[in-house]
Amino acid sequence: MRGVEGAPTLNCLILGWCIGSGSTGVYAAELAQYLCEAGHRVTCLSAGGNDWRLRPYLVVRQEHPFRIIDLRNPSLVPCTRAPNPRNEIESPETLSFLREVLAETAPRVVALIDFPGWPARTVEFCHAAGSKVFVYVQNMWPFCTRLSLFDRWREICRDYEGGKRCIACMQNVVSTEAAKWRDRLPAALWKSARIHGALKGLYQAALAHSGSQGGLASQESDGCAAGYALRRQAYAAAISRADCVCYISRRTQHLAEQFGVAPGRTLIAPVRLTHIHKPHAESAARPKVRALSPERIRFGYLGAHSPEKGIEVLLHAFAGLPHPHGRLSCYGGGGAAYMAELKRVAAPHAAISFHGRYEQDQLGSILGNIDVGVVPSICEDTAPNTVFEFQAAGIPVIGSNVGGIPEQIDSGRNGALFEPGNADALRECMQRVIDEPQIISRWVLRLPSRFDPLPSWRRIEHALCELAGR
Repeated sequence: MRGVEGAPTLNCLILGWCIGSGSTGVYAAELAQYLCEAGHRVTCLSAGGNDWRLRPYLVVRQEHPFRIIDLRNPSLVPCTRAPNPRNEIESPETLSFLREVLAETAPRVVALIDFPGWPARTVEFCHAAGSKVFVYVQNMWPFCTRLSLFDRWREICRDYEGGKRCIACMQNVVSTEAAKWRDRLPAALWKSARIHGALKGLYQAALAHSGSQGGLASQESDGCAAGYALRRQAYAAAISRADCVCYISRRTQHLAEQFGVAPGRTLIAPVRLTHIHKPHAESAARPKVRALSPERIRFGYLGAHSPEKGIEVLLHAFAGLPHPHGRLSCYGGGGAAYMAELKRVAAPHAAISFHGRYEQDQLGSILGNIDVGVVPSICEDTAPNTVFEFQAAGIPVIGSNVGGIPEQIDSGRNGALFEPGNADALRECMQRVIDEPQIISRWVLRLPSRFDPLPSWRRIEHALCELAGR
């Protein structure tokens, strides 16, 4: 890889969550790799790791090709109901560790690639240390502690009612402390002892008990609701203060500004990750025009088996197709209870199969057995990688018209869009493919021909260098 010609050498600190792993930590790792190969000095500070120690601490996890410092046992754990959401505004303990790393590395630019684990005051702290701040908004976590704006009632959260809705929405999520212990204990022990469910039960019982205490409980609830409202306002203000904000999709920018982020210097960079190079190269050996019979069309689903991803909608849509037309293969994992429910829905239909979790190195062989990909998200999916994975392998996609998905699919030209959550509308799209199999080849011929991450990384590098040069 090569960087921007003539750009000054950067001293950059990248902040993220579980850098190098997970669905979002990969973005920070790949940006760090690109910047390092372009000749810049890069340090990553990663929150998210947990171990047996009881208190947070810093440890160097990796030195080459770039340095990764872990903030182990972080005070802020995403997807959990903190005792007080105001902690995610301040978190003195987290900011103290950040101050230590800022003093040691003296970065000219701080790139905040993922907000989970980092309080809203992080931007202010970096400015106080003399660093310019670049923020990459790739998910909805600054505005929703469940990350996706998708609530426990399986609806997109349009109005959080000044924080009151957040309290009810987060009641079924284990507390922050419990989440830390979940990561420290061996997974087998956690599952066999059913600690997770027991803690949830105790936690909800405590909430119910506090709700019966009358005026005092009501005041505490109002205070917590105000805390969620302040949390959202604080993150919107923090992003507004950044020197440059980069969004993963135009829809993400629209939502952020709707939630209070002030318009300013912005970029749109829907990054394609490097793991899609292999399936893209393998797809070149397959013919783009294929004769397919209706009964042999293979629909495929990749990724998390969770309500917000809309897999139930897909199962119901496929179950209504005339049989034996087509097959549906689902790859990925989910919670045991939800997986059992999905398999119950699919049980009467022999053409539906579940293949469980998979590794990235298996992706090429998996995609080789799919003719049409389906991405049926219900939540505001900002820019799902699964769309790019399908397309890179020469597979057209039927996707929900929600989030950043419409920016990835040219509906009617190289795929199709349908109303999110509408199984009938999805079924119509699938039925059209079955009735007119040649449409697959037409869509394939119009898929993007390049899946190179370099243009996006170069744009980000150029923005970082401009900030460093100011």
